[in-house]
Amino acid sequence: MVNTIVTRKSPHLWFSSVALAACLLPLQSALPRTLAQDDSKLVAIQRRKLTITPADAYRLPLRLEPIRSVTVTAPCDGTVKSISEKEGRAVNAQMELIRLDNPRLDLVAKRANAAKELAQQELRIARASTNPDQIKLGEAKVALAEAEWSLAVFDQSSTSIRVPYAATILRIHVAEGQQVTEGEPLVSFGETSQLKCRLPVDREHVLAGSSMDLLIESQTLKVTVDSIAPLASDHDKLRELAVSAATAVVKLDNANQKWHPGQVVYGPLSPKGPVANVPLTAVKADASGNRIVQVVRDGVIRSVAVTLHGQVGMESVFVSGQFGTQDELVTSATRELADGTALKPAAPGQVAVSTSKSAENAAVGTSPTASGVPPKKTSAAGF
Repeated sequence: MVNTIVTRKSPHLWFSSVALAACLLPLQSALPRTLAQDDSKLVAIQRRKLTITPADAYRLPLRLEPIRSVTVTAPCDGTVKSISEKEGRAVNAQMELIRLDNPRLDLVAKRANAAKELAQQELRIARASTNPDQIKLGEAKVALAEAEWSLAVFDQSSTSIRVPYAATILRIHVAEGQQVTEGEPLVSFGETSQLKCRLPVDREHVLAGSSMDLLIESQTLKVTVDSIAPLASDHDKLRELAVSAATAVVKLDNANQKWHPGQVVYGPLSPKGPVANVPLTAVKADASGNRIVQVVRDGVIRSVAVTLHGQVGMESVFVSGQFGTQDELVTSATRELADGTALKPAAPGQVAVSTSKSAENAAVGTSPTASGVPPKKTSAAGF
């Protein structure tokens, strides 16, 4: 038996017939066989071109980070004299990582030391004269010279770059023999016994202290949200995928060094497929309760499993799924169509001879809603 399908493709109405060869026809199977035609039944389908956004447009560089990290910059101009460790190595507190060479600082320290010795000699002469004013002046000169010498020694010691706490070297930005200027990055290090990540979430579903699934590369683990912060400005693109977008801060115990800084993290708002904005009425549930939408792909009805994201008012919602660039979204139909149902164009005369109510309305160009089978409205609470 062949059922006639009336399809409406905006802005013009046109007709096609469907051959119901087999329900749930797999994509990889052969083309369905056509049954004998019967124009006594019509099915009206309303569909539209599906506009999709690639998932990559929403993907952000979310990575594990040390619980605290520091990038040390050059305290002065100079040359990198030595680098004592390699990237990825764990180092102890106060260990020297890099030493800079600055001849000018050495000369300044020598001059300050000579000035200090001169001031001390003048003070000894003043004390031998027993003149109170000369003694007082000599003491002041010694104090000034010692301060200048201490400052020169401090500047000289700053050329030794040390770690303030036990950490792991994340990156060395320079090489031995390289000329550096004041303020140029030298080395980055961080504490990796505990890691953290900041990822976009929907504040409506994720709260501080709640648990959530976190995907780190290919492994999923249950974590607790440490705090909720405002959404970062460079994550604004994800606002349309959540009712109330925010940033969740998650901390991981890493005493066994199982995880590493820089590993990629996928958050709950990260779509796993192309994203489309569809009417709420187009979202259905399959037999297992999973959310789906139906599309026309290469003349065949396909049920695409989707993940629901941010809702736009009471009319539409953003969903992600394995959509194709040529898919057409089925927004309504006057009867259920199984996945794998094949379509083929119908002759206009096939519609004209039908006596069904939906066919009569379709024949004069009315939409499926006018045919007496209005689409079911899905509310915000419906999913």
